[in-house]
Amino acid sequence: MVSIETRTLILQLVMKCADINNSARPQRCMETWAAMVMTEFFNQGDQEKGLQIEVSKGFDRETTSIPTVQAGFIGFCVQPLFQALANLVPCDATQLTLALLSENLARWKERQAEVAAQKAADNA
Repeated sequence: MVSIETRTLILQLVMKCADINNSARPQRCMETWAAMVMTEFFNQGDQEKGLQIEVSKGFDRETTSIPTVQAGFIGFCVQPLFQALANLVPCDATQLTLALLSENLARWKERQAEVAAQKAADNA
């Protein structure tokens, strides 16, 4: 029998995965949610600027690269959590989720490279 502590930990993992699963959705849905989240972040950054306090990292619409933020979030937060879930619950659904995450991460990295190339061209 699985201990209550282990069951609690698994449930916490599932709840966190549910909370951040927008990065693991098909591209169109993922992009819609990413845009909404970044709008929320940028609005907070605008308020911080208005209060003349330090703007939270990634919340300044003038300096933040959305592809960089999204790629970092998937790579450092979302993928590891879903990989842990897939290790605990190895099934088609978790494998599909990991595949979508890999595709979405690759898309954000492509966009990251495009933004960097455009910035370099603008500075040339």
